[in-house]
Amino acid sequence: MKHIIRLSFKNIFRNKRRTFLTITAVFFATFLVVMFKSFIGGLWGSTINNVIMLETGHIRVAHKKFFEKEKTQPLEYYVEDAGKIISQLEKLKGVDFATPRIKTPVMLNLNEKNYYTQLLGVDPEKEKRFNVIHEKIVDGEYLSSDSKGIMVGSGFAEKFDLHTGQRITLLSQTVYNSISVESFKITGIFTYGIKSLDERLMVAPIARVQDLVKMENGASEVLILLYDREKSLAVEDEVNAVLPPEYIAKSWESQGNYYNMIKIATQIYNVVYFFFLLLASFVIINTILISVYEREREIGALTALGMSQGEVLSLFVTEAGILSVTGSLLGSLSGGLISWILSKVGINTLALFGDTMSDMNISNVIYLRAQWQTVIFSFIFGFLVSILFASIPAFKAVKVDPIKALRST
Repeated sequence: MKHIIRLSFKNIFRNKRRTFLTITAVFFATFLVVMFKSFIGGLWGSTINNVIMLETGHIRVAHKKFFEKEKTQPLEYYVEDAGKIISQLEKLKGVDFATPRIKTPVMLNLNEKNYYTQLLGVDPEKEKRFNVIHEKIVDGEYLSSDSKGIMVGSGFAEKFDLHTGQRITLLSQTVYNSISVESFKITGIFTYGIKSLDERLMVAPIARVQDLVKMENGASEVLILLYDREKSLAVEDEVNAVLPPEYIAKSWESQGNYYNMIKIATQIYNVVYFFFLLLASFVIINTILISVYEREREIGALTALGMSQGEVLSLFVTEAGILSVTGSLLGSLSGGLISWILSKVGINTLALFGDTMSDMNISNVIYLRAQWQTVIFSFIFGFLVSILFASIPAFKAVKVDPIKALRST
C-alpha cells in the first residue's frame, strides 16, 4: 500500500494543472455549501426571532374575535384587566413572563397635514426582557414606566424631520368607536434594523396608549415568553385551561399567517439548497470524470507494466481521496471561517435584496449562523462525492484491454 500512496503523490505533483483544477473545484463547491447553509440559517433564525418578538410571542393571548378580525386591529375586542390575567399566566409551569401590548393605527398631525402610522403600547420594563428595542436607541432615551413620552423610528423621524423634545399630536379611534386625541413628547428615536418598522412605528408606554384608546387596564393582546420555545404547543393547552372563555391562547406555530409563511419559505429554501448541493456535486463530478478519462492511456500503460486492476483502481481512488480531502478541508474550513466572521459583522440585506423584503420581518443586517455541523457535513459531502465519482470511471477504465487503452487519444 505504501508504494500506491507514494505513486499517488508523485502523480499529483507531476500534473500540477490537473491537481489545481480538481482541488479548486472541490474547494469552491464545499465552500459555497457552507456559506449558503449558514446564510439561510441566519436569515430564517433572525426572521423567526423577529416574528416572535414583534408579533406572536411564544404564545399570544387575545379575545377570540380579535383573532378573527386581526387584520383590522379591532380595539373593541380586548383583554380586560390584563394585569390580573398576566398574574395567572406567570404562575404556570414553563412560563418565564407575560407582557401586555396595544396595537392601533393612528393619525399624526404635522404642519396641518395628516399622516397614518402604527402605534405600539408596551410595558417599558417588561419589554426590555422581551425585545431589544431599548438597545436600538440612536437619540434620546428609552421609555420608563411613568414616562409620558413616545419613541419613533429613525426612518419616520428623518422623513418628517422629527427630533427628540418635539411634541406631536396623535388621533386614534377608541374602544367606543369615537375619536381621541393625545399629545406626546418625543423622548427617543430608535433604529430597530427592520426597514418597515423604522419607517412607520411609534412606541409609547401602555398606560398612555390605554388613555388614548380608552382601554382602561386592558390590552389588545398579551404575549408570553417561555423558558423553552419548543414547548409552546404543550403550554398553549395549559394557558387556555386558565383563561376566561372569551379569550384564547395561540402558540406561535398556531398563528397561521406567520408560521405558515416561515414554513413555506423554509421548504422553498430547502429545495433550493438541495439543488445547490446537486450543482456543487456536478462541479466536482465533472472535474473528477475529466481527470480520470483523460488518463485512460495511463491506465493502459500501468496495466501493461504489470499492475493489477485492483492496484490501478487503488491508485486512482487514493489520488482522488488525497485531492478531495485537501479541497474539502480547505473549502469547508474557509467557509466556516468566513461564516463565523459574518456571524459577527453581518450582511446588509438591503444591499442584496433592496426593498423587495421591506414588508417582511427580515432584519436589515443578517448575521450568518456558523455551525460546526455544517462544516463537517460539507467536508464529508465533498469527500464522498469525489471518491464515488472517481471510483466508477476508474473501475470501468481498468476493465478496458490495455492495448485499446494505449491506442486511445
